[in-house]
Amino acid sequence: EEHAAGGPRQLFAAGALGALTAIGWVVTVTLGPIAAVQLWRLKESGRLAAIAVFGFGVVYYTAGYFWLRSASASSRQIIAAIVAYAIPVVILSLPAARRHCR
Repeated sequence: EEHAAGGPRQLFAAGALGALTAIGWVVTVTLGPIAAVQLWRLKESGRLAAIAVFGFGVVYYTAGYFWLRSASASSRQIIAAIVAYAIPVVILSLPAARRHCR
Protein backbone atom coordinates (compact mmCIF):
# COMPACT_ATOMS: atom_id res chain seq x y z
CA GLU A 1 0.00 0.00 0.00
CA GLU A 2 1.32 3.41 -0.94
CA HIS A 3 1.40 6.32 1.49
CA ALA A 4 -1.08 9.12 0.82
CA ALA A 5 1.70 11.73 0.49
CA GLY A 6 3.30 9.84 -2.37
CA GLY A 7 4.92 6.66 -3.38
CA PRO A 8 6.72 5.08 -6.29
CA ARG A 9 3.78 5.54 -8.65
CA GLN A 10 3.49 9.25 -7.86
CA LEU A 11 7.25 9.66 -8.16
CA PHE A 12 7.39 8.19 -11.65
CA ALA A 13 4.31 10.17 -12.65
CA ALA A 14 6.12 13.38 -11.63
CA GLY A 15 7.99 13.56 -14.95
CA ALA A 16 11.58 14.79 -15.12
CA LEU A 17 11.81 15.67 -11.43
CA GLY A 18 10.56 12.22 -10.46
CA ALA A 19 13.02 10.54 -12.80
CA LEU A 20 15.92 12.61 -11.46
CA THR A 21 14.85 11.77 -7.91
CA ALA A 22 14.83 8.05 -8.69
CA ILE A 23 18.25 8.29 -10.33
CA GLY A 24 19.51 10.17 -7.28
CA TRP A 25 18.31 7.36 -5.02
CA VAL A 26 20.18 4.81 -7.13
CA VAL A 27 23.36 6.92 -7.19
CA THR A 28 23.21 7.48 -3.43
CA VAL A 29 22.44 3.88 -2.51
CA THR A 30 25.07 2.38 -4.82
CA LEU A 31 27.90 4.92 -4.66
CA GLY A 32 27.29 6.37 -1.18
CA PRO A 33 28.55 3.38 0.83
CA ILE A 34 31.51 2.92 -1.51
CA ALA A 35 32.36 6.60 -1.19
CA ALA A 36 32.14 6.50 2.60
CA VAL A 37 34.34 3.43 3.08
CA GLN A 38 36.91 4.19 0.40
CA LEU A 39 37.16 7.87 1.31
CA TRP A 40 37.70 6.85 4.95
CA ARG A 41 40.60 4.73 3.65
CA LEU A 42 41.81 7.75 1.59
CA LYS A 43 41.38 5.85 -1.67
CA GLU A 44 40.99 7.60 -5.02
CA SER A 45 37.90 5.51 -5.76
CA GLY A 46 36.25 6.96 -2.65
CA ARG A 47 37.11 10.51 -3.65
CA LEU A 48 35.67 9.99 -7.13
CA ALA A 49 32.55 8.23 -5.82
CA ALA A 50 31.96 11.06 -3.33
CA ILE A 51 32.38 13.64 -6.09
CA ALA A 52 29.78 11.71 -8.14
CA VAL A 53 27.30 11.56 -5.25
CA PHE A 54 27.66 15.21 -4.26
CA GLY A 55 27.94 16.28 -7.90
CA PHE A 56 24.62 14.64 -8.64
CA GLY A 57 23.14 16.67 -5.78
CA VAL A 58 24.43 19.87 -7.37
CA VAL A 59 22.96 18.87 -10.75
CA TYR A 60 19.64 17.79 -9.20
CA TYR A 61 19.05 20.99 -7.24
CA THR A 62 20.36 23.23 -10.04
CA ALA A 63 17.98 21.57 -12.52
CA GLY A 64 15.22 21.92 -9.97
CA TYR A 65 15.97 25.58 -9.47
CA PHE A 66 16.18 26.58 -13.12
CA TRP A 67 13.84 24.18 -14.89
CA LEU A 68 11.73 21.97 -12.67
CA ARG A 69 10.63 23.88 -9.59
CA SER A 70 7.09 24.76 -8.76
CA ALA A 71 6.00 28.29 -7.96
CA SER A 72 5.75 27.37 -4.27
CA ALA A 73 9.35 26.13 -4.00
CA SER A 74 11.64 28.20 -1.79
CA SER A 75 14.54 29.69 -3.76
CA ARG A 76 16.60 30.11 -0.58
CA GLN A 77 16.29 26.45 0.36
CA ILE A 78 17.19 25.28 -3.13
CA ILE A 79 20.20 27.60 -3.31
CA ALA A 80 21.28 26.44 0.17
CA ALA A 81 21.11 22.82 -1.03
CA ILE A 82 23.15 23.63 -4.14
CA VAL A 83 25.84 25.26 -1.98
CA ALA A 84 25.77 22.41 0.56
CA TYR A 85 26.38 19.85 -2.20
CA ALA A 86 28.92 22.01 -4.04
CA ILE A 87 31.22 22.53 -1.04
CA PRO A 88 32.28 18.85 -0.80
CA VAL A 89 32.71 18.70 -4.59
CA VAL A 90 35.06 21.68 -4.46
CA ILE A 91 36.98 20.31 -1.46
CA LEU A 92 37.32 16.84 -2.98
CA SER A 93 38.47 18.38 -6.27
CA LEU A 94 41.33 20.32 -4.70
CA PRO A 95 44.88 19.18 -5.47
CA ALA A 96 45.46 18.49 -1.76
CA ALA A 97 42.56 16.01 -1.73
CA ARG A 98 43.95 14.32 -4.83
CA ARG A 99 47.36 14.02 -3.17
CA HIS A 100 45.90 12.44 -0.02
CA CYS A 101 43.74 9.91 -1.85
CA ARG A 102 45.88 7.35 -3.64
